[in-house]
Amino acid sequence: PRKFGDADVAALADLGALAEVELNTRELRHALNSATASETRLRAVLDNVVEGIITIDELGTIETINPAAVRIFGYQIDEVIGRNICMLMPEPHHSSHDRYLKNFKETGQAKIIGYGREVLGRRKDGSVFPLELAVSEMILNNRRVFSGILRDITYRKQLENAELVSNRQLQLTTMLHLAILNSANFSIISTDASGKVKIFSAGSERMLGYSAREIVDLQTLALLHEPKEIVDRARLLSIELGRRIEPGIECFVAKARSGKADEAEWTYIRKDGSRLPVMLSVTAVLDEGGRPSGFLGIAYDLTERKKLEQIKNEFISTVSHELRTPLTSIRGSLGLLVSGAVGEIPQRAQSLLGIANNNCERLVRLINDILDIEKIESGNMRFNKLGQRILPLIEHAIQATQPYADQFCVKFALQADCIDHFVSVDADRISQVIVNLLSNAAKFSPTGSNVDVKLEQIAGFVRTTVIDHGGGIAPEFQSRIFQKFAQADSSDTRQKGGTGLGLSISKAIVEKHNGKIDFETEAGVGTAFYFELPSDLAPKFVSQAHARILICEDDPDIARLLNMMLKQTGFSSDIACDAVQARALLNAGQYEAMTLDLNLPGENGFSLLNWIRANEKTADLPVVVVSAAAEQGRDKLIGGAVHVVDWLTKPIDEAKLLKSLRLATMHQLIDKPAILHVEDDVDVAKIVATLLGPATEVTHAPSISIAMEKLIGKKFSLIILDLGLPDGTGLDLLSSLPALNAGTPVMVFSAEEATQSSLGNVSAALVKSRTSNEQLLATIQALIGKRHAE
Repeated sequence: PRKFGDADVAALADLGALAEVELNTRELRHALNSATASETRLRAVLDNVVEGIITIDELGTIETINPAAVRIFGYQIDEVIGRNICMLMPEPHHSSHDRYLKNFKETGQAKIIGYGREVLGRRKDGSVFPLELAVSEMILNNRRVFSGILRDITYRKQLENAELVSNRQLQLTTMLHLAILNSANFSIISTDASGKVKIFSAGSERMLGYSAREIVDLQTLALLHEPKEIVDRARLLSIELGRRIEPGIECFVAKARSGKADEAEWTYIRKDGSRLPVMLSVTAVLDEGGRPSGFLGIAYDLTERKKLEQIKNEFISTVSHELRTPLTSIRGSLGLLVSGAVGEIPQRAQSLLGIANNNCERLVRLINDILDIEKIESGNMRFNKLGQRILPLIEHAIQATQPYADQFCVKFALQADCIDHFVSVDADRISQVIVNLLSNAAKFSPTGSNVDVKLEQIAGFVRTTVIDHGGGIAPEFQSRIFQKFAQADSSDTRQKGGTGLGLSISKAIVEKHNGKIDFETEAGVGTAFYFELPSDLAPKFVSQAHARILICEDDPDIARLLNMMLKQTGFSSDIACDAVQARALLNAGQYEAMTLDLNLPGENGFSLLNWIRANEKTADLPVVVVSAAAEQGRDKLIGGAVHVVDWLTKPIDEAKLLKSLRLATMHQLIDKPAILHVEDDVDVAKIVATLLGPATEVTHAPSISIAMEKLIGKKFSLIILDLGLPDGTGLDLLSSLPALNAGTPVMVFSAEEATQSSLGNVSAALVKSRTSNEQLLATIQALIGKRHAE
């Protein structure tokens, strides 16, 4: 071969060694038998050859051994001279050697072993290793002796074994590849660099109904795909990669061509016209120069997985709707009764209402925990973060948890080193974490004791610590404390109550806020759970007038409950029981916001939202969805232009509802948000503008110079900035913002990934290739909301 591998080099070394053995043997014989050979010459030969040389007499006694053999076996010379050669052999070679000597004594004939025989040797440390041995018989001074020339071939054996293992692995890999290639669940299609099909596997034939003859050498695979999916994919890739991608073969290979992983769901169309969902992974096949010479697409049939997901989603939807809807009326009514909103309640009745209310809250928490776990595992838990003080969240959580703690005769003691610790958080989710830690601490505290709650600043983080004085956490359970359904003792489930989901959910929530949660415990002393969140700057808020709200809800009990909640806070409201009545009220009156149930009789809430979007008078009306199907609705309408302030799931959380309505009406008091998008790619700018919808005014600037003109003449709520522009880098714009927009937040949205040091004045930085539409929209809305609050 033109290139030598390890095995080739070893083979050549073996050939060279055999030549050396031949020469050394000849030299040795000559030295031993020559009458004129001096002892000096003989010693020089023995000491300088690279092979080990040992001579033995007819009984197997070692007479001479050269330095190379000493090194090979690890003995000193005086340890082997005069000893039997068997000491250098492992069993069963002892008995073989004994038989050899016995045959020699009986017959007088020595059986010459010859060259190249592989045997095993034993070193002084007992280790066994492979040897290549050549034995010669000689007559010296009228007596017969035997010489053995040997070399250690351990390395060569290792190479041979490695090659054998490699060949076996290659065979197994080949068999595996063939099994996958022909599997009915996998479709494997290979193309050349231009996209022409070269391989259409047997699995593809079974999955799609086409024969390889019908597909191979086709220039396009459009017949296998939904046209709309190809167009949508081209649009999304154009945003992600920062360049225009045309619908066609480039939709499938653009990311792989640039060396990026590309795995996405597609819908395949079989030959008979039926559809099936697949997960398609496309990778580039590189030539010797590292250039794509073709592409490999492996698709896995998702039909069964989709069926299981549908069954799971239907179950979750049923649980959500059938349990949450009646609980909304029960929880809301009990809450109003307990608070005295409908008049004074007799003392005995108050006690019973308190029991009912506490157990209703317990049931709500159980349902929410189960659904939260599902959202966490599916990656659908969303967060609406806002800069705010954390102390009021802790105080509210303590107030909400104290009735639960009263049954254990436990009190909460709050200690804060400062009242102005600000964090950027989803208040409801962080409150959920605090309530969980408080309720756990109360549960496991001695009767009559206090639970200490501490708030402190630690190196750029705000730490909240909840300390109980119970028995501590058993060492064997500590490693599982944040796992799902974790209970220290099975008896705790009945004795203490709970699902064992709370800490697992809390950990996920804290980590989604870029924080950490942990605990310290000591047997007989107690346990301290703490979580840390990055500290944030204090936002500035403005006061707002109370507004008129339209309530669109078909359940009369829930509608009255919403009306009473809003009335208590100072909002005025009207009620529409269906979409027809809502349209009439919206056309006739002026509303600052509305609440909307998606499950309306006759016409559902989605249709009404589309009407609101198309109606000029209500196009910008903020909507707070209050529905058992809120989560599904959000997934369906994500990225729509209707201004949906929040998606609230029944049972109704009064505090969250009021906060959302205040945010909605606050937006109504402020002009439509104005965004300057500095982007040289016109298509990307159009897509972002479409994504934001009519509720936002977007001004496009294709260069730094045009952007400077826009910034001098108008104040913007947000600047979206590309870094690669025709007349310079976008970072140049940051250092020269005019006074009118010097404080305007900037969001970098670019194909380039800027260094951290260059983003000192940037509020957010998104990379086009890593950002989905949902992430982009959520980030823009969060920055606009923060700007409006200021």
